[in-house]
Amino acid sequence: MTIPEAVTLVLEASALGEGGEIFMLDMGKPVKIVDLAAQMILLSGLRPYEDIDIVFTGLRPGEKLEEVLSYSCEHVMPTEHPQITRLISPMQHYAEVRPLIDELASAAEGPDLSADELKRLLVKVVPEYTPFVASVADTSRSDTRGSLTEGSVDVLPALSGMASEHP
Repeated sequence: MTIPEAVTLVLEASALGEGGEIFMLDMGKPVKIVDLAAQMILLSGLRPYEDIDIVFTGLRPGEKLEEVLSYSCEHVMPTEHPQITRLISPMQHYAEVRPLIDELASAAEGPDLSADELKRLLVKVVPEYTPFVASVADTSRSDTRGSLTEGSVDVLPALSGMASEHP
């Protein structure tokens, strides 16, 4: 999707809105990052895997295999525009949410808040949140991004859509 197309969709969504709505924009067909990297190499007059390697380094903390656009508790409703849908979320009662927010704020102000405790509290506040847990393989390997050779491009398998095809 081009920038003008994205801007047009955002403006269309703002015209549909009455205040407080959540809109999901259809940004078109997903593009594999590996294909984009190969295309950029070709547009530079070089050859992928010959002149410039494409290196698959794996996921890092905070990176995702896929983006979650809506949750099971949300209803996805069509709008007048074919590329814009409206997300309807269940109402959260203030009396239920406020104690969780107070607990999180209080813990964040404390000097002894560990990363694990913060993650536990975030899961209570945002049940869909899944904290990153490093596996033995993740913690034992070195950061390959820092050791890329000259003439190589770093592509994450999660973003390339080819995680199962490359080591």
